[in-house]
Amino acid sequence: MTDTPGAAAGDEVVLLGKQGDDSITADQLAAMIGTINFEIVARLDPFAPRVLV
Repeated sequence: MTDTPGAAAGDEVVLLGKQGDDSITADQLAAMIGTINFEIVARLDPFAPRVLV
């Protein structure tokens, strides 16, 4: 987040999904790093807190 102006510790972030009019999919993330969508979701930490809205 060091390259994101205005970002600060404690800010809410969406790693995968929708927030307002913005969204990011596993397909988009995979394309950014040159892999497949399954690798994105398979590498999510199963113990990371999740907030479903």
